[in-house]
Amino acid sequence: MDKEFYECFGKDHEHATDGRFDLSYSVRAAISGGEHGKALHAMRKKLEAEGYKINGYREKPSQALMDAKGGSDNLFVSVETYGRGNALVFSVETPCFLPPGVKQEQISAPAPSPTPVAPLLVGEPTVSANRFPDNPFG
Repeated sequence: MDKEFYECFGKDHEHATDGRFDLSYSVRAAISGGEHGKALHAMRKKLEAEGYKINGYREKPSQALMDAKGGSDNLFVSVETYGRGNALVFSVETPCFLPPGVKQEQISAPAPSPTPVAPLLVGEPTVSANRFPDNPFG
């Protein structure tokens, strides 16, 4: 099993010092190549029953690929054929977690910096900001 812990950042790149972390781990399971599709199909049914949304899926007897997100912990799960087809790799990525017993630090993103805008004077000619009037992207 491979596992890696990462510092957790907020959606606006906020950073707390309370020890919160993301976890990524993966395991390989020896499953004969001809059984990959069958194993993947069973896993898909189980994940969907637990509230996961399947984002990507390919099932063949000797090739498997699935990406899913959801469940009660909002995990990202990936399963795929590994190497020469004699194993499946199961990977999971977590959202931010706090270590057990730690009080969550309350932080907020810095306020956006205001951009000064010069007021238009009445009667002042207006100029288009679009340098290329025929181009909708400017």
